[in-house]
Amino acid sequence: MRKSDIIYAFYELDERFATLVQFFVGDSLSLANVSPPVSIYILSKLGSQFRRLAIGGQSFNFSIARDCLIKYCGNVEMLDIFCTTTCHDIRDYLQFVHWNLESFSIVDKQRQLYPNVAIQLYLQSQIQVGFGYHRLTLHVIDYEADNIALLDWHQRSAEITEGLYEIENVFGHKFIIPQQQNSGVYVDDIGPPEKRIFRLEHIRYREYRLRHCQSNTILCIYQESLNNEAPLVLNANTNQTLTFESVGNNNSEYYIWPTHQRPTTRRKVLDVYNDPYGRAGQNGAQVQLYSFHGGPNQRFHLRTVDENILVLTHQVRKKTKSIIEDFSNELFYEIFNYLDGYQIHHIFSNINYRFQQLINSSSLRLKIKYCSNNSNEILRFNKEQIYSLSLNESFSIDFIDSLFIYLESLRISSINSNELLLLISNLQSLPCLKSLTIEMLQCSIDYSQIYYEIFSLKMLKYFKLSIDDYSTSLQMSSFNPNKQMS
Repeated sequence: MRKSDIIYAFYELDERFATLVQFFVGDSLSLANVSPPVSIYILSKLGSQFRRLAIGGQSFNFSIARDCLIKYCGNVEMLDIFCTTTCHDIRDYLQFVHWNLESFSIVDKQRQLYPNVAIQLYLQSQIQVGFGYHRLTLHVIDYEADNIALLDWHQRSAEITEGLYEIENVFGHKFIIPQQQNSGVYVDDIGPPEKRIFRLEHIRYREYRLRHCQSNTILCIYQESLNNEAPLVLNANTNQTLTFESVGNNNSEYYIWPTHQRPTTRRKVLDVYNDPYGRAGQNGAQVQLYSFHGGPNQRFHLRTVDENILVLTHQVRKKTKSIIEDFSNELFYEIFNYLDGYQIHHIFSNINYRFQQLINSSSLRLKIKYCSNNSNEILRFNKEQIYSLSLNESFSIDFIDSLFIYLESLRISSINSNELLLLISNLQSLPCLKSLTIEMLQCSIDYSQIYYEIFSLKMLKYFKLSIDDYSTSLQMSSFNPNKQMS
């Protein structure tokens, strides 16, 4: 029988058994894998006589252990905790580290000892007071390699105060800033300061999350990749956390380690792209994941930002917005005349209901200067608003249809000969087309056949054909559809 079984079975039979049990048990006891109710009972009765105590195991309860150690075990000098991580994180056991320890050791299942671990590196910011033991040993009894590596990373990681920060790269003294056109992250030192403000949020242990204040999205590695040069992006739906390791004794510079890497193989940090050397000092250099080398493009300052600055910026923006919203619809339509259709939608579509109505109004005419991935959606759903359109080689011939009822000017680049005649045929369905410009790299069909099809476009007032074929070009700058070919 275990000592704990004897105590539980015989201690309260009578006074003589109580004395015998006390003598038999002595000043050391193991309560590893003993149920919490039995542990509470034993420590409440005999806790003061123990000098060495072992606890832990599968049924270990942190709250009960803390309370019993403080309340009943004031004479314990040596505490052994058997750490199982099927239900707990190994770092949960660090709450038993305290300032008065004289010795702190970690032992794995193979009895390999890591003695005299630096106590101050493991102390929690909220230290449990009242512990009286002076020697603590953590016995790692499962997943030893991962758990010991995780403890090592924990002691290397700094505790950072939650709040607002600008993240400045040491190499070029430029700040991490997201790009508005996509979710990518780069370094830059221009633009409004609020674009580079992040909120540091404590998640667990010494792991943190960086939330971009302006977009309310989280800094993370794209698709949690482990590849070199995997880009950093902003994502609203991610559990990405980071740890911060001080550079030497410099508490103002940090290496930033993403924690989705396994502790035993954690080798990559946040890095500013630096090929060729010096690129990291230029605006627009990508922030990425890269193998650790410790150079200045992998070191970052956390610049504290006063919370009041963000509040003040929001107030100024709100006031400016209220002034702009006093503008008439006619004035906004004048402003829209100077903008590309994609720019109009990108800037104004998500402000409020009034702007949504303005940009979807049938009286608004759009010009789209090019066809790109960004403008595809606008082209698909706003054909009846477009009066001027430029397309490149990536468009489909079938895209031009009768829904472009107000299209007056069309410019097409890099179309091939096979598609040209089909395109011109489709243009018959455009009732307002007055100007057509076609640019080709080469042409394999007879020019007269092209002209014949063009003459059938009754509303056309201007036609230009440019062909770059062995430096030969043919241009037709003006066209009267009423004239006959001679």
